[in-house]
Amino acid sequence: MNSKPPNQTGIKELKNKIAEVAYHLKSVRERVPKKWQTVWEKLENTNQAYLPYSEVITICKDVGLETDQTELFLETSHILGRLIHYHNDSTLKDIVILKPDWLAKAISFVLDDQETRTNKGLIELERLRNLWQNPPYKDENKNPEPGYPENLHPIFLRLMERFDLSYRIKINGELTETSLLAQLVPDNRPETLPNWETEPDPADKQQIQICRIVDETGQQANAEGLFYQLIVRLHQYSLGRENYPESIHWQRGLMLGDRYNGRALLEHIGTDIKITVRAAYPERFLSRLTEEVESLFDPKNPARFWKGLRCQIMVPCIAPCQHPGQSLFNLEKLIESKHKGRPEFPCSLSGCDQWQNIDQLLYNATIAQPDPQRILTEKIDQVQATLKLVRKDIRYKDSLDQKRYLDLNKNQEKILSLID
Repeated sequence: MNSKPPNQTGIKELKNKIAEVAYHLKSVRERVPKKWQTVWEKLENTNQAYLPYSEVITICKDVGLETDQTELFLETSHILGRLIHYHNDSTLKDIVILKPDWLAKAISFVLDDQETRTNKGLIELERLRNLWQNPPYKDENKNPEPGYPENLHPIFLRLMERFDLSYRIKINGELTETSLLAQLVPDNRPETLPNWETEPDPADKQQIQICRIVDETGQQANAEGLFYQLIVRLHQYSLGRENYPESIHWQRGLMLGDRYNGRALLEHIGTDIKITVRAAYPERFLSRLTEEVESLFDPKNPARFWKGLRCQIMVPCIAPCQHPGQSLFNLEKLIESKHKGRPEFPCSLSGCDQWQNIDQLLYNATIAQPDPQRILTEKIDQVQATLKLVRKDIRYKDSLDQKRYLDLNKNQEKILSLID
């Protein structure tokens, strides 16, 4: 794609701005051992897109790097984007990719495939092999794109999974050779969502948290492609984790389930990610999903995609607010106020003079949650009786692992969720 405007103006200014931004990157001014620089130059001079891990080790040894220093060199080079290497992955550990753009081109062949787009992101392994071995595309000089050797195809597939681009689906509990490219899922929200009425079931509670994405100045920002990653990262909770046709997801949302821990709806509202969980005790599932979103923006995560952005956890207001759910409270500020001994926080909604109970906001419920240890003490006989029944069911259905919890009644589900 050509990024130049029709009149080709502003290119010099753009280059200067890119140079300015690059100059202020922390990694640009960091000192590195001279031997590391020597290895980088040697790897670049090979003019190879990738090398076997053993050859890279030999090059490192030739310049005097010890084994432990070599591992540190590869790990740091991976973080800096100089190369790609996953030491702890059995499929990827034996290859070091020296040209990330070479890998990006291979993945682009799949993302640009019209057949895969028509299939809403589903692609069979055989189709992947054909695209990589005989790409139906031309390069910038209108020459046929060269193919990739067959031994690299499993590595490409595994890398797409590591980059949260795809995952292999199951049909009727069996793992297939079909992968889902999350970037190509439908963009329309389903008209109806299964088991998700306007109001939650009377036996369930509903909790909501908002993950607000902001930049370094605190202004709301857009994390492009966030839900593509969430669809892949959270597919173990997909409604179709055992049978893909039952999956519910689209480009700005998805539905998830965690057996007796409830059902969740995640939606991209503007720049916010709204997480709604309905269950007898929704706290655990809500916390797990919120942490997953937060981890994508964690500054300590070297693989985070949206550098410079962070995630703020916001909690909706509750009764006695005049309009529950319309005002949002920053979780960090609520906790800070609680540490200072302040039990309440003022509602920020215009025209509302109500003060909110911080404990109730933190639990995101209309009433403060009682102490869980007290609940278990009061219900210990019921818990023990339920566990005996569950253990009996599990022993009886040991050969039907995926169906262990399908026969649990609502009361048993509630107890198990409470135990978790």
